[in-house]
Amino acid sequence: MALYVFVDDSVALGPMPSPKDLEELSKIFRATVVLVEEHELQYDVDGW
Repeated sequence: MALYVFVDDSVALGPMPSPKDLEELSKIFRATVVLVEEHELQYDVDGW
């Protein structure tokens, strides 16, 4: 898993999560917000 900085129990900052990271992060958080330009997407976000 990539390095994520946890601000508190509700917020973490880090690089765009990989599909595996999203699986792990979904165990910790109820929602994930990814702020990127469409051309930066590495996978189909709608699939999540």
